[in-house]
Amino acid sequence: MPPGTSVPLRFVTDSGPRGIVEAAVDGVAVPMLVHANAGLTVMLTHDALRRVTGRTVNKESDFGLGHDLRVSERGRGSTVLASLEVAGARLDDVSCAVFDLPTTNWEGMLGVGWLDAVRPVVDFGSRLLSAPPADARPFGAARIPFALDDSVGRYIVELLVDGSPAAFIVSTVAETTLDLAFARDRGLELTDPTGVEHGPGGAVVPVHRTQQPVSLAHPGGHLATCELSVYDTYAYRGEERPADGTAVAGFLGADVLLATRAVVDFG
Repeated sequence: MPPGTSVPLRFVTDSGPRGIVEAAVDGVAVPMLVHANAGLTVMLTHDALRRVTGRTVNKESDFGLGHDLRVSERGRGSTVLASLEVAGARLDDVSCAVFDLPTTNWEGMLGVGWLDAVRPVVDFGSRLLSAPPADARPFGAARIPFALDDSVGRYIVELLVDGSPAAFIVSTVAETTLDLAFARDRGLELTDPTGVEHGPGGAVVPVHRTQQPVSLAHPGGHLATCELSVYDTYAYRGEERPADGTAVAGFLGADVLLATRAVVDFG
């Protein structure tokens, strides 16, 4: 497949909308989730790694969920893939995390490290992913800058929540979410818990919703007005909340990106 080829981004609803592409791992087709809120290069499930390579890995830490939403006994390990190709963009000798996922909709994920290395264009309107050269990238009228923040290990975009500045992680998956501490600090009225989210390290965090629609915008215009999910995003990820007040406001998810037909250029 030549570089710059567009490949379908197939969306499924699995704890919110999630976009999946077909990758070639060591020459074998694997459905992989494009996940800008995954702090890794790529990952495969234990079963996918064995299917593709015939290998297994040793457990290095407790991480990853089974289909019962409990931390998997197989835990998290690591390996190196000989090759990974998506949309004509090929990487060799790719570091790969290995852990279980509570889904059969995809067998691996393309995370922040892959996005930084390949710099793809993810078109939520046309539902395509490509990795075009710099001179062939889209230039729309309403560009919203975002950048990889090394201190967070995620892509950060500056938005406006009800007119006030707020930094969001560009998530590309699931629903747009506010962090619980941010929502409380802004005085947003919340519902009682409506359910729970299960973090990949085993955390179980209550999920609220805003009682009133919240306006999301950028300096150039309006994005969306909607009721949002609210939970402790740091507890969910198993991370310490920054003590210096630089915590992010939440995740910009696939729901808003699909609704606005966003083209997200990681180049």
